[in-house]
Amino acid sequence: MKHFRWIVPLAIVAGLFGICTVDAGPPGATVGVAGTEVQGLLISYCWSSACEAHCADGIARTPPPTIVRAGAPAEARVVITRASVRELHVRVGRSLDALAEIPSDRLTLASGVNVVAVSAWWDRGSTYYIFAIDVVPE
Repeated sequence: MKHFRWIVPLAIVAGLFGICTVDAGPPGATVGVAGTEVQGLLISYCWSSACEAHCADGIARTPPPTIVRAGAPAEARVVITRASVRELHVRVGRSLDALAEIPSDRLTLASGVNVVAVSAWWDRGSTYYIFAIDVVPE
């Protein structure tokens, strides 16, 4: 019976630890083009859990482009690895200085280098990713 008294407090502590580690960071993001999933460069994020919150800001910069062989214009889709995304903004252009916002469900990429900036908000935080995708004709 003496050992049983420790089981309940340990179970409570383990439960709290589980709550604190759920949703422990920003979601991943990819852009899918012609069967290729391109990883984004995480620029900034904020997230919180029941026990803590974190934010980090980086410098917006274009990553080295990923080459994708596809016909142009190439249809693409943004994938955020978190089901609870409430708001998603996608901007596309030839450089970070020339981005225009487009509906996320109408993402098409032209031949050449495309810079894609993705901002996502969910119930516990936000993220900002930048992708560089070089669409090369098939």
